[in-house]
Amino acid sequence: MILHCIELRCVGPFHDAARLGPFNSGLNIIAAPNEAGKTTALRAAARALFDRHTTKSEELKCLQPVGTELCPQIAVDFSAGQQRYRIEKCFLQSPTSVLKVHRSGVWENHAEGDAADRKVQEILHASLPGRGVTKPEHWGYLGYLWARQGEVAAWPTLDDEGVGQKIRARLAQIELDPVIEKVRARLSSMSEEVMTSRGKPKIGGIWDSAEKELENVESALSAIRQTRDELETTRHRHEQALATVARLEAEQSLRAQSAKHLTQLATTAERLKGELDARRKELDAAREKLHIASRDAETTKSREAERIKERAALDLAEKTVTEEQTKLSDLRQNSDLEKTQRTSQEQTIARLRAQHEQVQSLLKLRQVERESVALHERQTQATTSASAIASLQEQLASLPALTQKKLTSLNELSHSVVVLRARLEALGLTADVQVERDVCIRIEGDTHAREEKLAQGSSTSFHSPQNLVFTLEGWGRIAIRSGSDAGRDAARELAQAETEFRTALEKAEVPSLDAAREILFARQTLEVELKAARAAHAERLGAYASLDDLKEAAAALQRRCDSLTATISTSPSELTLVELESEEARLAAQISSEEKQLNQLSSKLTALETAQQTALEKVQISSETSNELRTRVRLLDTQISELAGRYPEGLEVARTAAQNAFVQAEARFHVTKEQLPPDYEQLPERTRRAIAAAQQVADSLQSARRDRDGAHAVLQSLGSQGLYSRENALEEKHEEILLRREAARTQGWATRILSDLIEHRKHAATRAVLSPLEDRLTTAFAQLTGNRDRRVFLNDTLQIAGLGRTRDAVYPFDNLSQGAREQLLLCLRIAVAQELSVEEPQVLILDDVLVNTDSSRQERVLDLLSELESTLQILVLTCHPDRYRGVGQAVDFA
Repeated sequence: MILHCIELRCVGPFHDAARLGPFNSGLNIIAAPNEAGKTTALRAAARALFDRHTTKSEELKCLQPVGTELCPQIAVDFSAGQQRYRIEKCFLQSPTSVLKVHRSGVWENHAEGDAADRKVQEILHASLPGRGVTKPEHWGYLGYLWARQGEVAAWPTLDDEGVGQKIRARLAQIELDPVIEKVRARLSSMSEEVMTSRGKPKIGGIWDSAEKELENVESALSAIRQTRDELETTRHRHEQALATVARLEAEQSLRAQSAKHLTQLATTAERLKGELDARRKELDAAREKLHIASRDAETTKSREAERIKERAALDLAEKTVTEEQTKLSDLRQNSDLEKTQRTSQEQTIARLRAQHEQVQSLLKLRQVERESVALHERQTQATTSASAIASLQEQLASLPALTQKKLTSLNELSHSVVVLRARLEALGLTADVQVERDVCIRIEGDTHAREEKLAQGSSTSFHSPQNLVFTLEGWGRIAIRSGSDAGRDAARELAQAETEFRTALEKAEVPSLDAAREILFARQTLEVELKAARAAHAERLGAYASLDDLKEAAAALQRRCDSLTATISTSPSELTLVELESEEARLAAQISSEEKQLNQLSSKLTALETAQQTALEKVQISSETSNELRTRVRLLDTQISELAGRYPEGLEVARTAAQNAFVQAEARFHVTKEQLPPDYEQLPERTRRAIAAAQQVADSLQSARRDRDGAHAVLQSLGSQGLYSRENALEEKHEEILLRREAARTQGWATRILSDLIEHRKHAATRAVLSPLEDRLTTAFAQLTGNRDRRVFLNDTLQIAGLGRTRDAVYPFDNLSQGAREQLLLCLRIAVAQELSVEEPQVLILDDVLVNTDSSRQERVLDLLSELESTLQILVLTCHPDRYRGVGQAVDFA
């Protein structure tokens, strides 16, 4: 197969239409950055070539652009078998598949839908899985010729009967006796008719039929045996049911008699219990009356004793109240005298404090005035320095933004121009012209032409890299040419350097290099002056962040000064500063002395108030105690009168009568209680249990009779089926099927073993013909690595076993480095591609196969690929275009 181009829409990063190709028939380099869509495009092409258009697996959903539900649309243009095809597929939503054939310069529809899918599979020797997406093992020859990204060190097996065996036969042709091969094929066919490759019965084969028949017989035999066991179980259950019915019938009779007897006892006990309850109520009433009479007698006695005690306490409390009220009156008189003295002292202190505050305000005004004057002076200086800074910044802004680094770059460019100009003068043409009379001459060089007037006898030199043409009036034209390329290169370099120098001057906004030096010197001078001015400005600002803050502070201080002046009634000029400070100290000392006396008066008054409060509390407590005792005495009198009023005939007479009534009620209660049967309180529960037990026995008896009748019916039904004779017939058939199954299994394994023995002989023959293929791989790998002292060895299945000098001392393939494994499999893929290309052209796809290859082997790989591009189509996908410069055709997305 040869690929011509791949067209994509709504695939991965390609929302719009994108086209990869056209590919030529040789080496194609597809170089693009990571995540540009190289591998995505090839994988999408594989899905279009090999997957059913109706497939909706996650692998196809991953082709959708991220965050969308768009339908991936893919078209692949390819050739196979001398015919050019184009497959167009749309996946997921409204899937379609169209196969076109190129005839007479026009694309013609060849097949659609499932037919198109099957036709492409047939053309490319591919296969389809049972369901889901295809895998590399389904991709025909391309599965072996595509080194996929991330899988370049993995080689598929050649064991499948389709493409793998074809490739295996092409790489190592084995000659066997045709008769033996036919026998092996027949034995293999016989084995496959009986068993699968894993040793299991083949569906529909004689072994499988015997297994199924055996399973059916065993199932029937198991059912009969289960029925027989059920018969025995039912017989045993019938016998148990007969015994259970007899036992329950006897128990039912006993339970009925017990329930009847208990019912009679419970009725008698219920009647006597009613009489006992009436006697208990009479006894409780008599006990309650006796208890009330005894309690009232004791209460009356205790109330009279308590009334005598409370009366004595009331007399003492009234005496205490009179004494405390006298003490409280004396304390109130003393407190009034102390309050009068304290009021006079407070007025004196208030007058002194007003005078002291006036003096302090005058002192504060003098201090604020001095601070305001100093702050205004600082403001004036800061304003001057700020103006100077603004002027310097304006001068600095008017100059171009030139730095020492830019000036250094301009110096280097200027020096380069001077050097190149000198070199050009040394390498180019120089012509000295001397005229005998005044003449006008036209000079044409490589880059420009001009006219000059030469005076008589003057000598002038002209320079040009390669061409110099003079045209003189009245004489003719002189052309001078140089064959050297050095002058032309020097002129080109000079022109480029002059252009870069002019561009640099324009970017720096200076007319010349000298002007740039002067501007840089001026900028540096202004920056030094600006730095000094800013330092002086910061010193004048002091603790203030800006000039505005300083102005605001000065204005605030002035406003404070004006406010203080307005609040002071005395003129500030009336007293000197020393007099004010002396007066402030005198007033402070006098206020302190007066406050000390006031504190002493306050302490004394506080003590009097505390004593007064204590006396008042004692008066209140004594009064409350007296009132409480008086109330309690009245209450006791009332309670004693109420108790005496309840018993007109007297309290002791009432208590004696209650005692006699209680004794009589207690005697009647005990007589009635002795008539009750033992455990009379449990009789209702026992009766209920006896009735419930009798009912349960009756229910159990009924259930046992149903079980007995049911088991009897089942015995009659199962006994007429002939279970034992049927079981014997099935056991004989079971033995016969076992013999047939063993015969089928023996046949399958015997034919499998014979076929494997012949296949083993074929593998031995394969090992005998591996040497030419190993030689080709060894030569190709040695060409890549430059190491010719080791060989490549293959195993019987044409997998790479490893490297070494001999087959017995081989270094395993799995232990090689990633790069070495990738290079070995690259050689094997090339060998497969070369062998398959004998019948029709083949494409070899290499997706980042040289990631782990060093630079020296990289060059050898490029040499090998360059040699192969005449016989193979090669697609190389890479994110390192510099490694493939100079080889193949560059292919990009369009």
